[in-house]
Amino acid sequence: GPHARAALSAFSRESLARAVVLQRDPCGHAPLARVIRAGRAAGPLVGGNLALLAALAGTPYAPRYDGAILVLEDVGEATYRIDRMLRQLALCGALGAIAGLACGAFTEGTPPHDVNSRPLDDVLREAADIAGVPAIAGIPMGHVDDQWTLPLGAHAELDADSGTLHVTLP
Repeated sequence: GPHARAALSAFSRESLARAVVLQRDPCGHAPLARVIRAGRAAGPLVGGNLALLAALAGTPYAPRYDGAILVLEDVGEATYRIDRMLRQLALCGALGAIAGLACGAFTEGTPPHDVNSRPLDDVLREAADIAGVPAIAGIPMGHVDDQWTLPLGAHAELDADSGTLHVTLP
């Protein structure tokens, strides 16, 4: 989710400047986006770190998911744990309320050579299918060098087919 870094890459600085200084869309086309479930959606940006959102599920501190574009990332979580946390969000009604899903980086998780683990995109696809919403993975978000500035609460438009997320700032 949103976090401070000691040094920003040029990509991250440009996104931050577009959002804060120019009051313009800090996102756009995600160069590494993968279509998880086709379609388009619009709504307020909600989300951040999956483990923290799962921990808040069912509490008065959980965000409102109604009609939202849910953005997710995490670090150090195995695929089976990501699956469990997404199912927790489904069971508490969060996934059923969203309009779209945009996933960033899930870093330092299950090693790619782990034959006992399901592919992450399969887990994300199941979550998108449960929610019945368009979804992409691979947006520049999370514990990675190049990140979009994602102003939570701002209106966003997701086009999974073209791998874009556009944000309208007030």
